[in-house]
Amino acid sequence: MSNQLLIWYIGVAANVLPIVLGLWSWQRLNSPLRAIWGAFVVSGVLVISSLITRHLGITANALYYLGPVAYAWLYSVAFRSVVDNQRLQWPIRVFPVALMLLLGSMVMFRGVESFSVWGYVASDSWVICLSLVWFNEQLAHRPDQSLRATPWFWINMMLLLEKLYSLFFALTGQWLYGYHEQLFNVLLMVVSPLIIWGNALMACMGIWKQQQLTKQPAHQPVMTE
Repeated sequence: MSNQLLIWYIGVAANVLPIVLGLWSWQRLNSPLRAIWGAFVVSGVLVISSLITRHLGITANALYYLGPVAYAWLYSVAFRSVVDNQRLQWPIRVFPVALMLLLGSMVMFRGVESFSVWGYVASDSWVICLSLVWFNEQLAHRPDQSLRATPWFWINMMLLLEKLYSLFFALTGQWLYGYHEQLFNVLLMVVSPLIIWGNALMACMGIWKQQQLTKQPAHQPVMTE
């Protein structure tokens, strides 16, 4: 079994956890968490599609154009509800459309079979910026309160770590493979599975925290520590 195929199987297994928990808790999930749940579904669909196309011997580069647009749209839906800065609301809404037009132009000029990571680079960079904006807002408005009881804290941590790693791999993966193949394989076979499962567990933690908040009586204050 190739390294890439093993990572795909690990991704499928990890995505099952938040998908199942999200379905179980669907009525308690708010709009941002439902959007994140949708992102896990998209990730699972892309992984399965990659497995099928690989088995059939079909080039799956089209997924590198569809994935970033789907993620950008879902993450924009989520961040519109959690980011307080009104000046960012319009850019958050417009970014998925702009990314779709950019990638559509690349397909027109280069063809859908041409491989490109720039869609993920743009999408990952955007999510990292929004994640840092959320942390900055929370630290400014709640300097003396713990964020660990906030469901979005766990989701935001998941997104920040995932996108930083994804951006690093997208920008340096090809160079790193040529420069130090052994180190590249360590990242692929050791770090990547840890990131994948860490993301799934943090997503589950966010969903579980949301469950706890919605179970509390209306008159009972939410504990922040």
